[in-house]
Amino acid sequence: MFAQLLKTDDIILHPIMRLYYRHKYGAKGVVYMLHRVGRHNSSGIVSNENLKVTPGRLEQVIRSYRKQGFDFLSLDQLYDTLHGIRKQKNPFLVFTMDDGYIDNYTEAYPVFKKYNIPFCIYVATDFPDNKAFLWWYALEDYLKGEDNKDEKFAKLRAEILSLPKENFINNVQNLLFDYNLDVEKYIQKESMTWDQIVELSKDPLCTIGGHTVSHPAFKTLSEEDIMKEITNGCRIIEQHIQKPVNHFSYPYGSLNEVAEREYKITEQYGFKTIVTTLQGVVTPYTNINRIPRYMLY
Repeated sequence: MFAQLLKTDDIILHPIMRLYYRHKYGAKGVVYMLHRVGRHNSSGIVSNENLKVTPGRLEQVIRSYRKQGFDFLSLDQLYDTLHGIRKQKNPFLVFTMDDGYIDNYTEAYPVFKKYNIPFCIYVATDFPDNKAFLWWYALEDYLKGEDNKDEKFAKLRAEILSLPKENFINNVQNLLFDYNLDVEKYIQKESMTWDQIVELSKDPLCTIGGHTVSHPAFKTLSEEDIMKEITNGCRIIEQHIQKPVNHFSYPYGSLNEVAEREYKITEQYGFKTIVTTLQGVVTPYTNINRIPRYMLY
């Protein structure tokens, strides 16, 4: 069935589709990962703009896959499918968004609502609590109009990511002291509010998932600190939306940040699904606690 569905030109929207032709375990579907949905800024920093998918692109993807017979599942439906609780005849897509950016509400939500598509937003609670440290947007504004801004940004980004994780915010502020960046205003501008998250949680289309408090790389933390991040993040969300958090996304979620120790710690929580940023399709053998995703471009 996949071969028939995926041969037409308009469905080859992403290289992952080619995996369906050759996956020896029988591909069933794909979980897509997004961060931001918005108009591209031609003068913006490339690495920041790469986090965006335009609303038009999102609509194109939905229409094309629907035309070819794909179903769109919620994470609860994905869980039931992988556990044999429900039968899934057609290939499927699952849409997920990480962090809690404001455009998830203002731009993505109207598209999903228009087409009646389920989706999940994994919320790092420092976003709606206005505590997240979005240095990359402050730095982008500072470099605006400069020559070779992307190269300068990439160099500073590499320096920042190599800083010690202990007292990370102070370390970044010290590194960027000469730039006189007002970082705090960016989280207020770029994040959803708790009122918006609560509103979304009341729509059956939307699942609110856990994504820790401060979005740390788990490999840099002790077991105790990992558990604090997961426990407190889910607790804060549940206090606001008055619903249990049954689904979780690893911050970063690649092999650089998550390995066996981190998997074992997180699996203790009994989440229905846990997603990574590892690339791959969903098969009958997919580990429900290590679900791969593909970035939607």
